[in-house]
Amino acid sequence: MEAAKTCKTCGKGDVEFSGRHKECKGCQSLRAVTWARNNREKKRAANNRYHQTISSKRSDRTRAYREQHPERWIAHQSVQTAIRNGSLIKDPCEVCGAIHTHAHHDDYEKPLEVRWLCHTHHMEHHAMLSQEADDDSA
Repeated sequence: MEAAKTCKTCGKGDVEFSGRHKECKGCQSLRAVTWARNNREKKRAANNRYHQTISSKRSDRTRAYREQHPERWIAHQSVQTAIRNGSLIKDPCEVCGAIHTHAHHDDYEKPLEVRWLCHTHHMEHHAMLSQEADDDSA
């Protein structure tokens, strides 16, 4: 039987710990926020270094995606243009009614025929499509 842990900072027991730390998640978070406030320039420099390393990778992935799936990219651009000029209006999620939605294409040949799904239901829908594809190939 494992002994109950106690946070070395706040002294609370039976709280959630992260990895091998001796502080609870709340104290770790508070310490990180406090450090960032007191070391704004160091934090900003670290963020800039991180974003410089990933920005070229992100643009490379974006370019590759567009080259591999031109019909998808055209459909996505068509939706964005239609939303911007007002010819297409975002609707709530067709499953749960959430107002922050993604446009889902069932057929990229019909770029303005979309289903509006919140992030959660959009990801669930793609997981279901992936599962169906796996089942069909088996």
